[in-house]
Amino acid sequence: LLVVAAETANTSFFTEAIAPATFRRTGRVSYQCDVVSPAELATRMLQDYAAVCLLDPGSFKVATWRKLADYARGGGGVAIFLGRNARPVDSFNQPSAQELLPGRLTVPWRSGDGNLYLAPGSLDHQIMAEFRPISEAVPWQDFPVFKYWGLDQLSAGASVIISYSNNKPAMVERAVGK
Repeated sequence: LLVVAAETANTSFFTEAIAPATFRRTGRVSYQCDVVSPAELATRMLQDYAAVCLLDPGSFKVATWRKLADYARGGGGVAIFLGRNARPVDSFNQPSAQELLPGRLTVPWRSGDGNLYLAPGSLDHQIMAEFRPISEAVPWQDFPVFKYWGLDQLSAGASVIISYSNNKPAMVERAVGK
């Protein structure tokens, strides 16, 4: 996996979840994570990777968004996890970014009362498979979300995998090409 992260983003939780150190030491990992900066993304051959994961990316140039969209159209997976670096918001709503993103980005929403949490309505999607056997035991409300990026005007073909307890999308999927 190619993990593209701003220097202010902490990649250790993500890479440990994908390829735990104990599995790496014993040769049992399914994926190797190559972590690069956004500037290095332009020089990477994306076809060498099973997927590209953007962790808290800032704005990209048009050519970079197109490179990622071309990779997705060719069958590559692209995951985008937004954080505080997703600025300026308008740069994520430009046509080149919208070729790939599942909707128009809005301002971050805040919930200071601790009453907002992930609320999956269905566990049918494959990414939720691990939760199926324990679906009744997961205390989603015990893990509050205090700030999240809003999505408006979901793109054609985009579908919400998980919503927040206020019915706003938390995880969205969109097929681009293959």
